[in-house]
Amino acid sequence: MAARWFRTARLIVGCMVLALVGAGPAVAQPTNGDAVNDRVPMPGSTPQWARPDLKAGRVSPGSQRRVLVALSLRNRAEAQQRAIEVSTPGSPRYRHFLTAEQFVDRFGPDQHTVDRVRTWLQEAGLHVEGVSANRHLVTATGRVEQLERAFGTGLARYRYGKDVLVAPESPVRIPADLRGEVSAVLGLDDSHRLIRSRLVRSPQQTTQGPEGSGGAEEDCAEYWAQHNNTAVPQKYPEGRQSNVLCGYTANQLRAIYGLGQEATGAGRTIGITGECTLATAESDTNRWSRRMGLPPLRPGQYREVLQPGAAADAPECRGSGWGVEQALDIQSVRAMAPDADIVYYGGAPESGSVFEALNTAIAQNETPVISNSWGEDEPEVPTDVRTQFADMVTQAANQGQSILFSSGDSGDNSGPSAFGFAAPDFPAESPMVTAVGGTSVGLDAQNRVEFTTGWENSADQLQDGQWAPIQSADGDFIGGAGGGVSPNYSMPIYQRGVVSTRYARGQRAVPDISALANNFTGMRIGFTQAPHGFVLEPVGGTSLASPLIAGLLADRMQVHGVQRMGFLNPWIYRSYRSPGLADVTHHDAGVWTSRMHLADRTLVTGSYLVDFDSKPQSLQSMPGWDPVTGVGTPTRTFVYGY
Repeated sequence: MAARWFRTARLIVGCMVLALVGAGPAVAQPTNGDAVNDRVPMPGSTPQWARPDLKAGRVSPGSQRRVLVALSLRNRAEAQQRAIEVSTPGSPRYRHFLTAEQFVDRFGPDQHTVDRVRTWLQEAGLHVEGVSANRHLVTATGRVEQLERAFGTGLARYRYGKDVLVAPESPVRIPADLRGEVSAVLGLDDSHRLIRSRLVRSPQQTTQGPEGSGGAEEDCAEYWAQHNNTAVPQKYPEGRQSNVLCGYTANQLRAIYGLGQEATGAGRTIGITGECTLATAESDTNRWSRRMGLPPLRPGQYREVLQPGAAADAPECRGSGWGVEQALDIQSVRAMAPDADIVYYGGAPESGSVFEALNTAIAQNETPVISNSWGEDEPEVPTDVRTQFADMVTQAANQGQSILFSSGDSGDNSGPSAFGFAAPDFPAESPMVTAVGGTSVGLDAQNRVEFTTGWENSADQLQDGQWAPIQSADGDFIGGAGGGVSPNYSMPIYQRGVVSTRYARGQRAVPDISALANNFTGMRIGFTQAPHGFVLEPVGGTSLASPLIAGLLADRMQVHGVQRMGFLNPWIYRSYRSPGLADVTHHDAGVWTSRMHLADRTLVTGSYLVDFDSKPQSLQSMPGWDPVTGVGTPTRTFVYGY
């Protein structure tokens, strides 16, 4: 197991400061001969996977790379304290939000700092592309030899599993007069290649064309237990075993959360971030809407803000798989809030551009809720990346933006297809975002909820007429909501008294709230996929849960006449055990399927029974806060009441 970064992020109300303190690697001299006296190293600027024993050679000096130089907030401690105060019910500053312009004037990097960074990069021969509206990111491109000169380190290739990734050989070195004013340099290493969407596709076959009958293979159930294969052993009582579902429709999803026709999210705007864009996203959503009985998108109701290289025809975007994620995010928001406007912020699959997309959403400040269905598939996220991320979400909280992150789909991440040890995902583990976990829901023919339990799936295979746990690299685990205890952040004050100190041991616990995620129930979405054309397919994962919560927030804001709710966690934990949140506990239930994906996404066929919330690793739902569903899942009262 590789060594982990241990750092703390303390959230304190009263003397409320979010301290971001980290241990960095030993100082190393640059390898390219640029050992000038006016340079200082940036601790925490090299990824832990870039070990000397894994080095596979140097990077071609003439190859091009794009980097993002992140600038630190001014008066960071004050900005972080204010972020908590405006987000905490009962605080004199509660919901006294700043505009983007007010935040930048008060806390953003000043123009003098931007000019000095621009001069430094240009003198090294780099082309400065631009500066973000909030002055947080300065983007530049150049040849590797120029980047090595600018940042005082060599770039090398390192073996990472089956891949080869680029990273600095030693800590980045910056001009001494910029110490404390540059928080990170994104794009020098290939950490961005480890960012994945949190979508889990159902193993069921897709249905082609506008006249397809459902969304999956013929033996799937349109609602819980509509079909149940009685030719296989019945492990669960009557009504608790079903064939795999075809994916819930928009109407069924609204029934799960008790939404009436008047809850539409009208007048509210939801932001979504991801990588690349699907060329047919809008037309696919309109085709899906017709199938779901929803009106088409109004002109201008959906729009895109794309970073350079994020276009659908960009070379690195072709076949990236992010298009299905985009379709899921848009359509799940529409299911919950069909009249809400949607803005998709797309980053390119390079240089941390998905962080750039999120920063754009925050800097523009047009979307009071931003759903993010992605995360790092690497536990050792460099400290500088965490620091610059904290600056971004601190701005969002001050502006009243709610930042949601999917908690992940690999359970506690202890399986070999994930981290190999128990730890939650980043950025979901950040105490300044709302981590959205996952549930499994059985909805009957009358649109009544039969049960809600956690999403932690295991699988049995039919052998000699009996069910036996499957044997794979991850044991019988085949997917579940991410959760657990962060080694990187201390327990925020809003979790105290709700999350068991015996469980969390004084650390940040994940997730905070939850919604439908189980891919064996899932949601039926529509998208264009070669060579089939337009298809309907059931999809799940916490990639579904996060935008569902976003849509419910739009409904709540509409119903209550509120424009922004801000950083949600202090309010969510104040709402613990209130009628607006249903406590999710374990229920025995399962589905039969003839097709199944293992935890590593390998498709297998046969006769399988998928057990819900069966604790295949260390996670399971339970009374009170739990590491699968957080404090619970929204009820009708979440939108209409309290």
